[in-house]
Amino acid sequence: MKRNTSGSPNMKLITLAFLLGLFASLFLGPEAFPGSKRVPEAPPPVKVPEAPPPVKAPEAPPPVKAPEAPPPVKVPEAPRIPASILYIEEQAPSHTFLVDKSTQRLHLYRQDADGPKLVKTFVCATGENSGGKKSRGDKRTPEGVYFFTRVIESKNLSSIYGIRAFPMDFPNFLDRMDYLRGDGIWLHGTDKPLTPYSTNGCIVLDNRDVAELSQYIRFRQTPIIIEEKVLYTTLKELNEERERFRGYLAEWKRSWETKQLDDYMSFYSKDFQSKGLDWKAWRDYKYRLNLQYKTIQITIDPPTILKHNRNVVAAFFQSYRSDRFFNEGTKRLYFTREENTWKIIGEDWHPQRGGEAPPPISETILMAFLSPKTSTPKPETSSSQPPKKAPPVPAKPDRDLSQKVQEIQAFLASWKESWEAKDLNRYMGCYAKSFRGQGKSREQWRQHKKNLNSLYRQIEVILEDVKILPKNGEALVSFRQVYRSDGLRSTGQKSLLLKQEGNSWKIIRETFSRSRE
Repeated sequence: MKRNTSGSPNMKLITLAFLLGLFASLFLGPEAFPGSKRVPEAPPPVKVPEAPPPVKAPEAPPPVKAPEAPPPVKVPEAPRIPASILYIEEQAPSHTFLVDKSTQRLHLYRQDADGPKLVKTFVCATGENSGGKKSRGDKRTPEGVYFFTRVIESKNLSSIYGIRAFPMDFPNFLDRMDYLRGDGIWLHGTDKPLTPYSTNGCIVLDNRDVAELSQYIRFRQTPIIIEEKVLYTTLKELNEERERFRGYLAEWKRSWETKQLDDYMSFYSKDFQSKGLDWKAWRDYKYRLNLQYKTIQITIDPPTILKHNRNVVAAFFQSYRSDRFFNEGTKRLYFTREENTWKIIGEDWHPQRGGEAPPPISETILMAFLSPKTSTPKPETSSSQPPKKAPPVPAKPDRDLSQKVQEIQAFLASWKESWEAKDLNRYMGCYAKSFRGQGKSREQWRQHKKNLNSLYRQIEVILEDVKILPKNGEALVSFRQVYRSDGLRSTGQKSLLLKQEGNSWKIIRETFSRSRE
């Protein structure tokens, strides 16, 4: 029997139905079969959007390179102005010497339109001991404002003083008020290399520098300010203080001319001293003159105004004219600080303008002191000829003798200046208690000079051809003397016999032989 391999009809139908149902479920959905329930499919999970990739921050731009700052503009330093030089007289050459002991330097200043200007600085040496001078022989250099009085040339000096010397007016009025003692303070050269702090009190420079500085010196007019340490200020402050003093002097002059005695005396300290007069005696003196003269006219040149510590010195050329009298000369006013104002504590009067220049140094002297010293080679000698005998070496000058001569020269200068200034106490301090002169004792001599001082308004004394012979604690001094006053003129030969008393010299005899004129 043949086997049917194609399958029964029922099986075919079942297979066909299955395929149709599968097709319907897949493509037609549940709606193709009414009444059938389709379980809804779970919704697909919500896809969480992926976080956006982080925004990449833009790279910071490279830092901008700041432009380099321009180099700072170098502001020129303001010139250092010495607080002590308020003004220098306009008479040419208007120069001031300023010594700084702390640095061992001497500064030369001149007056310019905008204040003092440094010209040059020199190395110097001052006293062996520090501080201002107080007594003779203390080896200190004085401090204050001084003026050069004259020149001493090398031919009249021991070699230790170099090419020349310029004495100063120490002790000045303020020094004497403070009872400072000593004399013979000079600016001079030397025959040795400079050593700091090595002098007996003088200011010493190299000979070449002394020769250079000589051209700037005018006697009784060129000041030298000596300070332990120079203080500096601004130009503004300096000008303000200078103008205050100029105004002060203008008011002092006005009150004098208008004879307003109370106003005039208000400018003076109660401790004032001048010509042996105190404040009250000065007032009485001015009161009598105001009654005597109907009119007074005062003319003063632009003053030199210099400051040291609590004191100021104003120096100027003054002309005084009234209906019955006329004179002119150099006046110095010394001021002291009292509370918040300045007061005149002293006056000096010189019946001369001053301003004489020292004579030029001769070429021969310059060559002798400034030329380099060279050693002369010894000539070769033959063995058959004995060497020539060396000439004898001249003996060195006696240093003690030269020191005495220097002291006596300073003494004479002080004696002469006190005589001209009619400073009777200072003048008589030059005379020994045992003095005898022209038949008079010391007390009679004092009264004689007091009478002459009241008789003459001005005195000028000139000493010429001075000869000094020291011996055994005494010294004979002779010179030609010219005396001038407003009432007398005489010329003759004067001799002084001096005796050393301690550290000072005193006059014990005085003779005068008048010349025929």
